[in-house]
Amino acid sequence: RLEELLGEATGLMAAGQAREAETLIDRVLQQDEEHVQALELKADLLQRRQDWPALPPVLERLADMAFDAALTLAYTRERALVLEEHLGDREAAALVWARYLDWEPLDDEAFERLSTWYLEQESWLELADLHGSRAAAAWERLGDAGHSPGLQMAARQGYLEEARLRLFQQNDPSAAVVAADAGLQVAEDDPELLEIQVRGLALTNQREACRDAIDRLMPQLVDGPLKDEMVLLRGN
Repeated sequence: RLEELLGEATGLMAAGQAREAETLIDRVLQQDEEHVQALELKADLLQRRQDWPALPPVLERLADMAFDAALTLAYTRERALVLEEHLGDREAAALVWARYLDWEPLDDEAFERLSTWYLEQESWLELADLHGSRAAAAWERLGDAGHSPGLQMAARQGYLEEARLRLFQQNDPSAAVVAADAGLQVAEDDPELLEIQVRGLALTNQREACRDAIDRLMPQLVDGPLKDEMVLLRGN
């Protein structure tokens, strides 16, 4: 009987009788609130009439019940976009983007939206973790894909941003050194990563390692305040 009701609802939707179709869909959901086809039709109807407040809970239920990972991701992404763009609830959207990026850390648009939110909120720990996760995912995929300038750049930039945040915003030089070390596996002798590594090693009193890092950095520096600082930091 439920399938007959949904078949009738589908026909009504095709005929442009959305209100009548929704009555039948709601009848199905009253009897089986986890009926996937009915929820899909409900989501379609809500989108058509732009009932944005009612749409996110339906998309969340669809994402939770999907057996296909790609569908779960698609529903989660759509839910985040509705929350952010149509409802203006960026805080709720950020929670959904964070969940989505756990699965798809290299989605550029999602990353930009969430990182912007964290930056505005000065959520330094979350922002550093986000950059680190993106970098690690890019580095892992680079190993599978072989040479890829885009992935290499994403990994290098992610580790650099993580290292900067750990050092300058979280005051955690040990974690900054770890992130810089990971970045230098991607971009050997990168001067920006080496500078963070030097500062972190100095602050954690790892003198020998600090001197070695300075020796790698110095040939890349032009005369100026940074080079003078490195000379003083290295000592004799």
